Amino acid sequence: MSSSLNVLIRRSIKPACVVFLLAAFGLGCTPDEEKITKMLQGHLEKCKATEDGEIMAQIKLFDGSMEPMLVEACAEPVTELAIDSGVTATAKTGPYTWNISQHPDSGVWVASGVQWTDLHNPLRTLADDDDPDAGTLQNAIDQIAKAEAAYPKSAYVRARHMELLLKHRKKTRNKKGQTDITGLGKEAQTYYEGLIAWSSENNNKDLANDARLMVIDYLSGYKNFLDMAMDTLGSRDDVLATSIREAEKEGKTEEAEQYRKELEESQAERPAQRKDLEERQAKDKERQCKEVAALDAQGVKDDTLKERIVQVKKSIQCAP
Repeated sequence: MSSSLNVLIRRSIKPACVVFLLAAFGLGCTPDEEKITKMLQGHLEKCKATEDGEIMAQIKLFDGSMEPMLVEACAEPVTELAIDSGVTATAKTGPYTWNISQHPDSGVWVASGVQWTDLHNPLRTLADDDDPDAGTLQNAIDQIAKAEAAYPKSAYVRARHMELLLKHRKKTRNKKGQTDITGLGKEAQTYYEGLIAWSSENNNKDLANDARLMVIDYLSGYKNFLDMAMDTLGSRDDVLATSIREAEKEGKTEEAEQYRKELEESQAERPAQRKDLEERQAKDKERQCKEVAALDAQGVKDDTLKERIVQVKKSIQCAP
């Protein structure tokens, strides 16, 4: 078979080793292609048999490690199978790329890796305990948007998208030029409204309630920030007053005057600062209560989620 015909076949055939198409060329699968396809189909069958309600399946690789795969992707056919050398190969199922290798002793083809960067990287970012910066979070948001475009019916992907947007908002909310510091920010708010609408259209009460709980957690965290800021108002007064006295004792008149000016300016600004914080606290509480009121455990399938809803409704007091 000529190399040009080989390239044509590889580019034209979507499912790996589709016999009836190859037969048109008078060809068949090679033994290695058949073995690899059978091995991958075995993984996909186990993936599809994942317990009902589970969103992510766990693919067990040859070294014993586990890699997550979106259950919706388990029904995708094996495509783009290419044996790169005598002992390695790659293939795809939907957006997932499989790394395949041949065991040096037995000659058996095994899965050594499976990855979908547009989903796996955002998940790693969410699991990162090192507090990713705004740039890293934005990259993850851009990637998970692609994952959502690939599987728009996945509530799991939408939930993780929302989670990333809130983390990014927390990182950037104090930047200059913010018009709504207390709220979720334009990007997260717009996406949230769309998510709630999508949940309603698709009768997915679990997603809607999960997203509301995320927003409540975000607002609760901001409340703690505001409370701390309120508690620290005037905290430098004693320090400045002491600095003034020490400077005067040492005859440092100009230095004492500088400290006195700083203290007076700080005290003059305090009423406006306190008012601003109080207004933010009121807005934050109003928004929290709005989300709490919208929580509804009826029709929620996940028992853990139901319990969280009940606990939040008990813990956040919104009555006048």
